Amino acid sequence: MEAKLVKSNNNYVETKKRKLQNEKQVVEDVDEKGNEDYGEKETELVSNKIQKLQEHIYLIEQENDVMKKDRVVITNDRDALKKERDAIKKDRDAIKKDSDTFKEICRVQVECPVCLEVPTSGPVHVCPNGHLVCSTCKAASCPTCRTKMFSGKSLLAVTVIENLEHKCRHEDCEKLLPLEEYKL
Repeated sequence: MEAKLVKSNNNYVETKKRKLQNEKQVVEDVDEKGNEDYGEKETELVSNKIQKLQEHIYLIEQENDVMKKDRVVITNDRDALKKERDAIKKDRDAIKKDSDTFKEICRVQVECPVCLEVPTSGPVHVCPNGHLVCSTCKAASCPTCRTKMFSGKSLLAVTVIENLEHKCRHEDCEKLLPLEEYKL
């Protein structure tokens, strides 16, 4: 849009220059021929008009220069904003990758070693060595280390489960859902 505006101003300046040159040529022709049809008053009026037009052209050219400088500043600002946006996107992607990795590690850690499912509710039983097992798979001994299971429960595992996204129940669906949506 700026380029159109600059081009439009340049066309306007060129048109005014041509008009000015035509009027100046008429005045010069009159002066050379000594034509009596044009009096001193008309010549002075045309000269004043030429002078005003020259001043107007000068102002337009200055405005055009200012617009060119502004365009350079705007272009530089736009490029800086693009770089900043790209850096933010890169940071966001890195944070998302770290978050996804952390969620996957948590998911693996709270997964029941018997049914290989992530429990969707507590309690999550824990053996004396810290191994987790879901309520439906709890037995007399730990499936991981074979020590006797007591009545230990992991509040931390329940908190992690409540904040993890769970795989959809439907076959062939790999979508991950927050626990609130999963229970619906």
